[in-house]
Amino acid sequence: MNRAGGNPIMISTLSNSGRLTFVLSFLLAAVPTTARAAWEAVPDVRFGITSNDNVLRTEEDERSASLGVLDAAVTLSNFNERGNIFLAPGISVDAYSDSQYEDLESEDVFLRAGGEYDWQDVSAGFQSNYAEESVLRAEFADAVPEDPDAEAPIDPDTGRIVAFDEQRKRVDLGGNLDFRLSPRSQLQLAVRRLDVSYSELSATTFRTDFDDTTVALQLNRQLSELNRVSATVFVSQFNAERNANTTDSVGLEAAFARPLSQTWTFNVFAGVQEDDYGFLDQDSQSRVESSSTNASIGFGFRKRTERSTWNLGLRHAVDPNANGFLTERDDVRVFLRQQFSPRFTGEFGLSLASFVPIDDLNQRDERDYARLQLTFEWAMTRTMFLAFGVDSYRQEFVNEEPGDTSVNSVFVGVNYRGLSRQNQ
Repeated sequence: MNRAGGNPIMISTLSNSGRLTFVLSFLLAAVPTTARAAWEAVPDVRFGITSNDNVLRTEEDERSASLGVLDAAVTLSNFNERGNIFLAPGISVDAYSDSQYEDLESEDVFLRAGGEYDWQDVSAGFQSNYAEESVLRAEFADAVPEDPDAEAPIDPDTGRIVAFDEQRKRVDLGGNLDFRLSPRSQLQLAVRRLDVSYSELSATTFRTDFDDTTVALQLNRQLSELNRVSATVFVSQFNAERNANTTDSVGLEAAFARPLSQTWTFNVFAGVQEDDYGFLDQDSQSRVESSSTNASIGFGFRKRTERSTWNLGLRHAVDPNANGFLTERDDVRVFLRQQFSPRFTGEFGLSLASFVPIDDLNQRDERDYARLQLTFEWAMTRTMFLAFGVDSYRQEFVNEEPGDTSVNSVFVGVNYRGLSRQNQ
């Protein structure tokens, strides 16, 4: 389910408490292993040098620059036969070689958490994600997924940058209860909340703080050994601050999944939703109220082998966006991870997307976006890797002049990833 199934939700009060939890998590990571009993801590540290051909992300003044980037995270986890729980705080720090770009430097913090537990006929799960990061990172979505086995998270990005020192806070929080009705049937109740806010907002940013809450009820049925279907009904509410937009939605979605071979699976979904919206028109300063019926449809292929992870998908759906409106998104996503030899691995990510607010309510924010990421890793030891690759993205605001932005970069670095007992 695109608006409810498996996507994380979040609380909007994590500005200070999120930082406190982040600090406590790192302190917990420093506790000796014997004191943590069944818990394990797996570090992930990456340092690299990046060369960028458009550091200001603008068409009028393209400048090249180099910077060093340090990403550090630790995953604290506890798992057994009936369930698991994890906590993963992280930081990202960068520094430019030229002091004139100090305003572009950032210190980003992240905190992910999740868990699940099974009883005899009921299981429960939750997932949360807190991110406080520079708009230079936040407003341009990655083409490489953090978890290729999970449903892609909602992309609320606008692609706009006004103040380089601006920060975006994103809070996702989600939970679900699964009830086993029979050996082949399962009923899931899922809740998701997304809360996005910015440190600086003005009339020239053309974006807004917003929140989106969804409740969904999904029935899953295993029709046969191969075929699986689901039907989902959901209700949601989207609230945007800048234009006082409140949109209430109700929708229905059906999905079908089937393995095509021992390595390939196929899935398809289709749905429809009714959106009742009311907002303050920024030009006339009058209230606009209406409704819209919007469809969603998509399909995908997945390949899983010992050496390969492939995701190929195409989707048309309606998602919340920081432009202040529910937005129709058409996208193609390709992700390939291939182990060419025991030491050499490559990753390829491609994302092609177009964004149009529903009912064409805001032509200013009609946008096309494309990103390609290619990374290779050479394992020097079981935990130490040499990494290098390229990253390129381009966007165009269809109704703005100039509306094009393109950024290309190359990088090289060293990665350290600890070993987990779960993978042994």
